[in-house]
Amino acid sequence: VVSKVTNNDGKYQFGEFELYSSMSYEQIMKTLQTPTWDKSEFNLTFPEGWTIEQIAEKLEENGVCDDDDFIKALEKNNFEFEFLKDIKKDKLEFQKMEGYIFPDTYTFKPNENPDSVAKKFLSNFNEKYTDSMKKRCKELGFTQDELITLASIIQAEAPDVTNMKKVSSVFHNRLKQGSPYPKLESDPTIKYGRETIKDDASQQVITAYNTYQSQGLPPGAICNPGIDAINAALYPDSTDFYFFCSNLDTREFFYAKTFETHNANLRKAGLR
Repeated sequence: VVSKVTNNDGKYQFGEFELYSSMSYEQIMKTLQTPTWDKSEFNLTFPEGWTIEQIAEKLEENGVCDDDDFIKALEKNNFEFEFLKDIKKDKLEFQKMEGYIFPDTYTFKPNENPDSVAKKFLSNFNEKYTDSMKKRCKELGFTQDELITLASIIQAEAPDVTNMKKVSSVFHNRLKQGSPYPKLESDPTIKYGRETIKDDASQQVITAYNTYQSQGLPPGAICNPGIDAINAALYPDSTDFYFFCSNLDTREFFYAKTFETHNANLRKAGLR
């Protein structure tokens, strides 16, 4: 009633406020009308499919923190999130935390502590990676790292949910025991070796990420997948496809069970 009589209705701000029993009505109303956000804060959006290297560079470019310090904060792994216990470092893995830096929009301040920045990304992943996902991962016989690695490849290959699920089915079929095509043959894994690993690791590591040369999944993720790609890895379409390709201009996808049909699809897609 006091607020309405004094014409203060409609002037209140969103946020958290500290109020005390000793305050008068006038003091309470004034406090609730004062914005609490820090005007130095700003938002940055990180798209699905970016690598840790790309994310770190954007953080540095926008004055959040040094790129190397951010990566070091991730590698220190001084956080208490449950999923971190299931991350295992493969000797041929280029970047242990690749795949777990969840793509989203985040709020930062200039010159933040790198540990604080890293924690924001990992906390988001921890929230998004649910118990039902963990259960489904075990049902599929995957480790957490294998699931995220597969999701990262799906993210890099497919532009939408429909094709993510079909692409996922191709990779699942190739990963099955006794598959006639045990190599994933995914171009983005080669690109990761060429553009991200580059000269920062041995040729043995680069080869391990080349799924035209190595069987099965590479030793780690090749980017940071979003929730759609993770779900596609968990719940692929049921198909008998072993091949796919796409028109680079129209992004139309073509799927095939046999190598002969795949060759015909390559011509349809303008790739032959």
